[in-house]
Amino acid sequence: MIDYRYFGRGGSAQAPYNKGRTATHEVGHWLNLRHIWGDAQCGDDYVNDTPVQQGPNYGCPTFPKPSCGNTSDMFMNYMDYTDDACMNLFTQGQKTRMRAVLAPNGFRASLTSSLGCSPPGGGCSGTQTLTAASGTFSDGSGSGNYQNNSDCRWLIQPPNATSITLTFQSFNLLSGDFVYVYDGSTTSAPLLGTFSGNTLPAPVTSSGGVMLVRFVSDGSGTADGFVASYTSTLNIPCYGTQTVSGASGTITDGSGSNNYQNNADCKWIITAPSGSAGIRIEFTQFRTETGYDFVTLYDGNAVNSNYIIRRFSGTTLPPIITSATPQALVYFTTDNSITDAGWSLNYTAISQPYCQGTTTLTAPSGTITDGSGNSDYTNRANCRWLIQPPGATWIELTFSSFNTESGYDFVKVYDGATTSAPLLGSYSGTTLPPVLRSSGGSLLIVFTSDSSITRAGWSASYTSNGTTSLPTEATPSEVRLYPVPCFDYLTIEVPISTPGEVLDATGRLVWQGMIPSGGYQLSVQTWPSGLYLLRIGGHSAARFVKE
Repeated sequence: MIDYRYFGRGGSAQAPYNKGRTATHEVGHWLNLRHIWGDAQCGDDYVNDTPVQQGPNYGCPTFPKPSCGNTSDMFMNYMDYTDDACMNLFTQGQKTRMRAVLAPNGFRASLTSSLGCSPPGGGCSGTQTLTAASGTFSDGSGSGNYQNNSDCRWLIQPPNATSITLTFQSFNLLSGDFVYVYDGSTTSAPLLGTFSGNTLPAPVTSSGGVMLVRFVSDGSGTADGFVASYTSTLNIPCYGTQTVSGASGTITDGSGSNNYQNNADCKWIITAPSGSAGIRIEFTQFRTETGYDFVTLYDGNAVNSNYIIRRFSGTTLPPIITSATPQALVYFTTDNSITDAGWSLNYTAISQPYCQGTTTLTAPSGTITDGSGNSDYTNRANCRWLIQPPGATWIELTFSSFNTESGYDFVKVYDGATTSAPLLGSYSGTTLPPVLRSSGGSLLIVFTSDSSITRAGWSASYTSNGTTSLPTEATPSEVRLYPVPCFDYLTIEVPISTPGEVLDATGRLVWQGMIPSGGYQLSVQTWPSGLYLLRIGGHSAARFVKE
């Protein structure tokens, strides 16, 4: 019931309720707001940003007016009982509460598609915006005929929609009256269909998340009109955490052929098989809003700034990344505006770094390489070669090739057996280092690479004035190899610990290290098929075939 004295700004409205604020108060109730005092002494109105207050206020109080331990009652709020002239605000929390009842599935949601503003007689005019994921609308005539000279529109644009399909349930228009369907938000968009008569049109689907339907009737004659429904395909932002495992796989932002959505916050934890040393991550597509939407990679299974690998944004394809652990986290975040095509990546578990630990070389001369063969070296390498020929008083190192990621991947050479010894040189890039000479009988080479971008690597040879061989090395006749041919591993048996190396058919060094006494399993899984030569203590020991 509405008292004529308290509503409106003129006519029969009486002061102090003649400024329309009382109507605003009652509309607030209709949209699910309670009195600001919660209809109880120091009660709760279920809104976080309004103060608890003793009860209603009347007239026009003076600020501050504290009660219930607050700084002041919010007597200027529309949901109090003060005079119209003293009311002037809803809070943000009240606004959110009111909007909730208008959202899809809210108990006032029908207001957004109400035909209450249609002209008398059942005709239609103006534009209605439909934002629910699906719905039904009509020309508005109900059980009667539509009106002459109608010109009305329905703009269908559900949030996060990627396409909309319109289906007519009934259709009967006179000649000269038309329904136009546009593939966009205006009549300038491509026309998907023009319909008239009494044949039920076929369903129509938009190419994007917006569709405009326009109904126009002329000035002579009417008919039953039409009823139509629509459905939409939604691209919902990604949230939460997914766990993927296995030796390899693919991860995408999930948007398919569409742009990703705003406000995404999603994670993928990649877990490699047991025994893996790391995970190789290679992006195959990358387009995000530069500086605002990010893909961040972490070592481990959690967001931790101490273990961040790299962070990417923009349209440049990121480099290949390798994690330092058998778990890696991919974290995708977007802001609330502007999207792009998104990204896709492939991941592969790495069974073991091709280069690790320290290799001790005691032959008076020899050849050293990064170990990558014909391929680029891998990320996160950290390996050392300690050259210590017996009896040597100097060692000379000469590089024959050199190509590393400039400024990030380094070869450092020390004049001694440890990294505490004087540094002879630190090298990165593509310039061939100079010939280096130690001042004593030990020379240490340290090679490190970071988590992204690799190159062809390097090779070097050394000479010294050391003795030809150790008296305690195994001889070629004491070496036993099996199985031959080999496929995954080659077992090498020697009676005493002995330095060894393997060359391919072109003479390129593919492996170098110490062979401990007893049996040693050499992994050859990644080696190309072909003939190889095992050398012991600088002497040819045996040939073998890798299948």
